[in-house]
Amino acid sequence: MGGMMEPAAPAVSAGRRLPENLRFPGCHPLPLPRDQFEDFDFEEKIEHWDARTETAWAAEMPGVAHEGTSQRLVQLACRIGLARGSTIGALGSVGLVERDAGGAPVRMMQPDQTLYLHPERTVFPTGMLVIGEHDLPDVVLEVDYTTDIRPGKQLVYEAWGIPELWAVAPEGASFRRPGAAILRLAGGRYRSAAASAALPGWTAAEIHAALAERVSSARTDRVVERVGRTLGEREGTRPDDVPLIRLLAAKARAKGYAAGHEAGRTAGYEAGCAAELAAAVHDVLQARGIRPTDPLLVDSDLFAGVSPEAVTAAALACPDGNLPLIRSLTAEARVEGYAAGYAEGYTAEYEAGRAAELVAAVRGVFQARGMQLTDSLLAGSNPFAGASRQAVMAAAVTCTDEADFRRRLGLPPR
Repeated sequence: MGGMMEPAAPAVSAGRRLPENLRFPGCHPLPLPRDQFEDFDFEEKIEHWDARTETAWAAEMPGVAHEGTSQRLVQLACRIGLARGSTIGALGSVGLVERDAGGAPVRMMQPDQTLYLHPERTVFPTGMLVIGEHDLPDVVLEVDYTTDIRPGKQLVYEAWGIPELWAVAPEGASFRRPGAAILRLAGGRYRSAAASAALPGWTAAEIHAALAERVSSARTDRVVERVGRTLGEREGTRPDDVPLIRLLAAKARAKGYAAGHEAGRTAGYEAGCAAELAAAVHDVLQARGIRPTDPLLVDSDLFAGVSPEAVTAAALACPDGNLPLIRSLTAEARVEGYAAGYAEGYTAEYEAGRAAELVAAVRGVFQARGMQLTDSLLAGSNPFAGASRQAVMAAAVTCTDEADFRRRLGLPPR
């Protein structure tokens, strides 16, 4: 029954003079006397009611296109709130009523969706929201699928001072082209805007695309996170201010820490082995009176695939110490937990790796020199504790046998 004309509406609303012929395309009239308003059972969604004409204008029964759009905004607002770090409230089609000085109803409308950026600061009524008495929504959404708010509801919202009004027309809308219009109040009048001020940076095109989706696309995911984080930066909040996000982040951080710690232990042990093997080669060369051209700074790939025995044997046999300089690089962990766990694990295993590799280097020197070395000497995690690496390798290179080696290092006899 679109296009039916309502009888003349009151000329004044909230102190603002309105046109006498407000229109509500796509709605049908229902008689609703003023004395029956408070007890009326609003089974149909009332787009507009006024006391002067005692007429309510009701929209057609909403379908999926209409309800899906309005409910979709609630889902997206929830996610924006998570990214911001505080909840965004939604009151749906709450009745907005204007009353006179005596409290009698003058005019009532039901939006399709209402958003409050700071519900924790707002005292909500148990019934309808009274214009001039309760806090106004930060955003009102109207879905113009079978209706058109421009010649009627939009003018009333402007008179009431609703700061931001969104009019969204889904595909197949009856009275307007598909799209989203953002109207922001400035100087008491609505002005069309390319983007929202309440949800900063969210453009009309992005809003229309997001509300049309049943499941969020990757693009919409990025947009709502951007909007939420922009709000958070403006208000000094962050996602982990939300208890649920804080709990989930703590669990994720713990998992990252465990993974990083294990990776750090492995990498630390391997780096310790590599560092000690390189240092052992350096010391062998020095014990032979050869001065390497540079300090040996190596990564784990320098002697990859070569046994410590072979490396130390090569150090004993090579003609000079002109070995390549390899610089090690340590990749930064990408998450806080991984980085912390990696550092701790690395520290824990680095010295163990160095001790193990020093034992292997000594064994390699003895084998390269054709001398026997009993396993009991190398038992334990660090059999040379208290002796410097240089002293150990010098003793291995210059000793006459195992007994002499033990004597030089102050180890107990065999």
